[in-house]
Amino acid sequence: TSQATCLSVTEDFIFCGCSDGTVRAFSPVNLHFLCTLPRPHCLGADIASVVDASQLFSCRKDSRYPDTVAVTFDPTNRWLSCVYNDHSLYVWDVQELHRAGKLYSALYHSSCVWGLEVCTELGGGGEVQLPPGSFLSCSSDSTIRLWNIDRHNVFHKNILSNDLQKVLYVDNNMTNLLDMDSITVACANSEKAGSSVSETQQMDQNRVGIRTLRVSPSGKHLASGDRMGVLRIHDVESMDEILNVQAHDSEILCLEFSKPETGLQLLATASRDRLIHVLDAAREYSLVQTLDEHSSSITAVRFAANEGKVWMISCGADKSVYFRTAQQMGEGLEFTRRHHVVRKTTLYDMDVEPTRKYAAVGCQDRKIR
Repeated sequence: TSQATCLSVTEDFIFCGCSDGTVRAFSPVNLHFLCTLPRPHCLGADIASVVDASQLFSCRKDSRYPDTVAVTFDPTNRWLSCVYNDHSLYVWDVQELHRAGKLYSALYHSSCVWGLEVCTELGGGGEVQLPPGSFLSCSSDSTIRLWNIDRHNVFHKNILSNDLQKVLYVDNNMTNLLDMDSITVACANSEKAGSSVSETQQMDQNRVGIRTLRVSPSGKHLASGDRMGVLRIHDVESMDEILNVQAHDSEILCLEFSKPETGLQLLATASRDRLIHVLDAAREYSLVQTLDEHSSSITAVRFAANEGKVWMISCGADKSVYFRTAQQMGEGLEFTRRHHVVRKTTLYDMDVEPTRKYAAVGCQDRKIR
């Protein structure tokens, strides 16, 4: 193994955590090698399909594994807890050192979480697309994860996590799944520290990362926008990707589906490139209109039906709130500006309250307007 990162020392054993998921055990009396413990899941594993313990030890020879970054041993129960640099946690039972078994494991995002979406509403056909207690999260680690916290639910149980049901990997770069801080430290300790650290920092800046996500009102489609401006649409039931398009020149900061009460099936995408695209979800997400009124990053877009009109409201870092109404034109639908409000501070987020009379905006000066 290329490096050792952590130790746990007791009267009976020395456990040494190493790179590539390796943990080795030694005798504290004479430092003789005793055995190598099992490794965790390989990077990029389809966790939904890991339903039998034997599958945990049957990864391909060319598989990559996360590095072990912390180990601690409980001599009373003879449990060894390991933390890996993809932010996963495993507890191994080492009653019989040469036949160690997994007691517990949990998998988490390996970088900051950008968005959450709860999706237990009825689908268009009157069927629940996902069981109660389900929600989705997206992260800078370039994954979308489906969780379920209902302990009575038997939906797609796997042996790697009690609550994580499925992971969608939006690219094939497994480095995104590793904690960049631990990689930087490892590089700094290596011989070629200068070049390695700069390469790691550049890799961090270039990583894709899913910035925002939204489930359609029917519960059938999951829209996500990444930091490179790519819009993806997934089928919620199968989690298959049905659309992948470069919608913006920079990161997509907000996605919003129109509500059923508007009578429309629209998806709005807003980005750091100052553009809002309105797409027709009923016609394979074809472009309806592009709006370029904002002069800086757009942080939120919302649809609302009020007094027989369909409104689209947007706010952004240019301190502006734009109110638009939908007009039926000869060539199709078009949103035209009705009001433009300018505040004295950056506007970070916005929502329309349930009666659809008011829009509330969260501002940089710690106030809600």
